[in-house]
Amino acid sequence: MKVICIDFDATINSYKSGWTSESDIPDSPIDGAQDAIARLRRNFRVVVFSTRARTVEGKNAVRSWLAKNGIEVDGITAIKIPAFAYVDDRAINFNGNWTEAMRAIQNFETYQDVEARSRELEVHKDEIDGLFDKGNIEPVNMDLI
Repeated sequence: MKVICIDFDATINSYKSGWTSESDIPDSPIDGAQDAIARLRRNFRVVVFSTRARTVEGKNAVRSWLAKNGIEVDGITAIKIPAFAYVDDRAINFNGNWTEAMRAIQNFETYQDVEARSRELEVHKDEIDGLFDKGNIEPVNMDLI
């Protein structure tokens, strides 16, 4: 059976708190992760891939977190193993063209970066919209026209 490797932080674990230690995993799963992994396991062996697994303590923390969140996988590793595909929030797909790969690297943004920029734009949009509230606009004095 083919293997799918799925990165742990920011791909299964929401990773909203960021890195604190290999064994501290305070965040909840990303919506849909449990269902997607269960569906993938029908046709693939699913292996979680994480630098946390480079120590026994980190690997046990990932294992416990997955069990606590009802996510069943076929393995956990810190080593890049042969796989059909890797699912990772920080990956660039190489298509055989280094010019395109270099462009992709130069312009790379994680989905977290895109979401943060989007939230920032929403704040600015709300500020701008607030300037045009009807209560903030004075009526035009027709005598001055």
